[in-house]
Amino acid sequence: MTKLEKLLKAKDELIAKMESIVESAESTMSDEQQAEFDAAKAELDKVNANIESCQALQKAKEAAKPKSNGSQTGNRFIAGEGDDGDDSGRTAKIIIPATARRSYGLKAFKGDEGNERAYAFGQFLLARLGNQSSIQWCSDHGISVDKYAAITSNDASGGYTIPTIFDADIAKLTFDYGVARKFCNVRQMTSDTLNRPKTSVGLTAEFMVENAADNTALTEVSKTYSNIQLVAKTLGILTAMTRQLSDDAIISIADDLMDDMARAFAAKEDACLFNGTGAAGAVWGGITGLTSKGIVSVSAATLAAVTLANLRTVISKVSSTSRLGSRWFINPTVFDANFAPLLDAVGGQTADNMAKGVDYTRLLGYPVTLTDAMDTIPGANKYAAFFGNLSQAADFGDRQQTSIELNDSTYFAKHMIAVKGIERIDINIHSIGAGGEPNPIAGLKITA
Repeated sequence: MTKLEKLLKAKDELIAKMESIVESAESTMSDEQQAEFDAAKAELDKVNANIESCQALQKAKEAAKPKSNGSQTGNRFIAGEGDDGDDSGRTAKIIIPATARRSYGLKAFKGDEGNERAYAFGQFLLARLGNQSSIQWCSDHGISVDKYAAITSNDASGGYTIPTIFDADIAKLTFDYGVARKFCNVRQMTSDTLNRPKTSVGLTAEFMVENAADNTALTEVSKTYSNIQLVAKTLGILTAMTRQLSDDAIISIADDLMDDMARAFAAKEDACLFNGTGAAGAVWGGITGLTSKGIVSVSAATLAAVTLANLRTVISKVSSTSRLGSRWFINPTVFDANFAPLLDAVGGQTADNMAKGVDYTRLLGYPVTLTDAMDTIPGANKYAAFFGNLSQAADFGDRQQTSIELNDSTYFAKHMIAVKGIERIDINIHSIGAGGEPNPIAGLKITA
């Protein structure tokens, strides 16, 4: 049922209610009946106003639809996508030919239309390789294959922006596979540089007395700000793909490529968040991670010497204002080998628990996020765990310029196609409890 249909139904129900109130009254309505009638009429007026707005919007949408002339454009290529169920003026629905084998258990393109979206992405790849039938297929289905203008730090040959319909898929996958996008404060960047203020010194409150003369003693504190800057950095991956992009395998190949790209982007983003040294160049791109920011830390001589008391001390270093939303970040090997046994040793486990295993998703009352970006065997001056609220400590800048470039000559002898994926991001860890500000993050450091 569309929104307009719901409003029309609500209108009929309100009118019926008003009629019932009038009919149930005797010569005149009682105060209670009058109040109920007035409330229903006021609600009816609102519904009528909404109906008029919906009808006006519907007329505007109809006027904006392209006339049917045998070709259609746009990115809404799967029929039945809208709320109104009206597919007129849209691009053709994807129909997978019999020659294309459907795949099951897709990794990247999930849901009821996963095969259709994977097939469309495969056609996009073929179109970028110059396949004329795929170029026409993309045109018929509203998938742009236009090359974008060169951007800062991109090579002269440029790339091809991934259409919005697929960009959403890779962004969702990168979010699912990684930590940085999931828990940092994500900022959408509309330009290469984004600046936002951060409160350095906040306001303070004081009690005022009734004597007006004494109120002049109220201390004036000027709120001051510092600047958080995000500068988009180009992150690229290079992989190879088979040249056999025929219909019979196009779905699984497109799915594998999308999944591989998302995993690679997520792994690098997380590595920068935790381990970035701030060095310019291919490794860290100038991003400084938690290990190099000098965050508040609790020390333990060795990993084997870590106790629950150490972990509680780490928690104590995080401000109360940051506790809501705080969690642990630990390498899975470190957690399973060193921290989970601490919980087992406390006691209280049943024989059934020990036989089936215990699902430790919390540690001392807080959620645990396992990440391979942290050290498996943290040595001297390395962090074994972080605890805190990343959304208050770090900004993740997303320029939303994911692009892809294909080259069919680089690996010609190997009968492969080179694929380069590019995204533009930045990470800024801006709050670590310095200067008296609340501390959102702390770590457990191994000293030997």
